[in-house]
Amino acid sequence: MNTALLSISIMLILALIFRVHVVISLFLGALLGGIFSGVPLNNIILTFENGLSRGASIALSYGLLGVFSVALSYSGLPQIITESLLKIIKREHKKVYLKPQYVILAIIAFLGILSETIIPIHVAFVFIFIHPLLLLFNQLNLDRRVIACTICFGLITGYMLFPIGFGNVYLNEVLLKNLAAAQLDTSNLNVFKAMLIPALGMLVGLLIAIFFTYRRPKFYKEEPKLIQLLQQESQEKFEYSFYDMFIASLAITITFLIQIFYHSLLFGTLAGILFLFFGRVIHRHQSDELFDKGFKMMTMIGLIMITAAGFSNFIQVEGNVSELVQSFLSVFDSPAMVVAILLLAGLFITLGIGSSFATVPILATIYVPIGLQLGLSPMAILALVGTAGALGDAGSPTSDSTLAPSAVLNLDGQHNHLKDTVLPTFIHFNIPLIIFGWCAVMYLA
Repeated sequence: MNTALLSISIMLILALIFRVHVVISLFLGALLGGIFSGVPLNNIILTFENGLSRGASIALSYGLLGVFSVALSYSGLPQIITESLLKIIKREHKKVYLKPQYVILAIIAFLGILSETIIPIHVAFVFIFIHPLLLLFNQLNLDRRVIACTICFGLITGYMLFPIGFGNVYLNEVLLKNLAAAQLDTSNLNVFKAMLIPALGMLVGLLIAIFFTYRRPKFYKEEPKLIQLLQQESQEKFEYSFYDMFIASLAITITFLIQIFYHSLLFGTLAGILFLFFGRVIHRHQSDELFDKGFKMMTMIGLIMITAAGFSNFIQVEGNVSELVQSFLSVFDSPAMVVAILLLAGLFITLGIGSSFATVPILATIYVPIGLQLGLSPMAILALVGTAGALGDAGSPTSDSTLAPSAVLNLDGQHNHLKDTVLPTFIHFNIPLIIFGWCAVMYLA
């Protein structure tokens, strides 16, 4: 059996069926797949370790984004944005001509995209914004499943479409660099154009969830402990400083501009953090706490990305990818069918790993040679790998995009992670993503 196929199969079986942690599954997938295929143990270890460095820069960028996220929360800027939006929601709640449910969901989606791009606080926005709105959701009888779908839409669409913040990590640092490593010419590729049609699929899935699947009101019990907790928190006033928020806004602008003009998220984020320090928003005695919280937030996904880079290098060097490509294309000769199968494979791999960012290095190694053999254009291959990587993030039980909404929406024990977050997001986003991703590849081919 082919080494690449065997290694990926072992990794998926361990992660999906036996629920072995994805880092261990990646290690064992390479080790067992290599041994069973007759690859010398020394070669397995060497190629795996050589590939780890490819994920180090991305993981460090991710960790610094976590630090930047915590630093921004110290400034009070996310909180003041939340308070302003809450006032808008309460004001619109009194108007008859505009349903407050739609205002709330539109703001949640907007904040989700914002938290992945211009204000890169990632899933922290869920805990800052969604948490104080739980009572209002109950008063409006708003189905929490549609809230979970809206949160996932914002988080995933933000990074898969806009090359800023975490979107810069996914589209430029991960997607383009791994495509280039797999010998694809990426010099003139437009990531926004390639991912626009798949992102429209995400929008279609969200609209179906809002206006069709979960349009009816759903009634939740009023839990006295939850009411008491939220009311107590709403009475606690945060000490806002106009100066701190001004410096935080400048830090975001600096980070944004460095990303745009110098194409470096790592140094852009570092510049933003240093600006917050020199601006005295973050004091020197808070630095240890700041870095501790920030790196803790992102450590796990960083480790997964580094391990996935090692796994990808093993597949690329020892996986007999060209043999796999030829045997695959000898069975499926229709480009349309091949693209559909590759998208489905990406879905299952992402479900097993739980991270789109860590899936792309594995997919690029195999999908680029197949795409070139099929005669697909570089833009079509970019759309194929980018969509296949994003597939499964919504719907994965171990993804940040599903875990964060469940953590907040289940504060009163009335929201089930698998039934109310994982399944709705899987259905409403993965199916449209496959359809629209397939259309994008065929259109750009």
